[in-house]
Amino acid sequence: MDATAHRGGRLRIEEFADEHLDGVVALCLAEGWESWTPERAAPALQAPGTVAVVAVENGAVVGAASALTDRSIVGYLGILIVAPHARRRGIGRRLVEAIFDHVDLTRLDLMAADDALPFYRTFPHREMSGVRLYSAEDS
Repeated sequence: MDATAHRGGRLRIEEFADEHLDGVVALCLAEGWESWTPERAAPALQAPGTVAVVAVENGAVVGAASALTDRSIVGYLGILIVAPHARRRGIGRRLVEAIFDHVDLTRLDLMAADDALPFYRTFPHREMSGVRLYSAEDS
């Protein structure tokens, strides 16, 4: 997709591929997202209607984003994650922009933790209420 130099390394935004799986899973598990095991993450990131991109620097995955989309009008941003050491460098923004660019969407819907809202508010947006539902066994 694209590449730019960042702090001694070369950052690339790429479409998700099998070789990125371990890096994405490691990022998610480090954030405490226990459902992101390799067995569940691989099909989630490669499912029909999914667009997934990664940020790779010096051969390591430092960020990832995934959206479910109709590939025309709307998408749902399922995950956006950036390694703690790589934050505040525009990587999250570039990942979101890559999702928009990849399928020419007009909007992305998402749910965000309260501490992530300031980041998302830097994009043109409208805020709405949301609810996350869990299966009875995961609640």
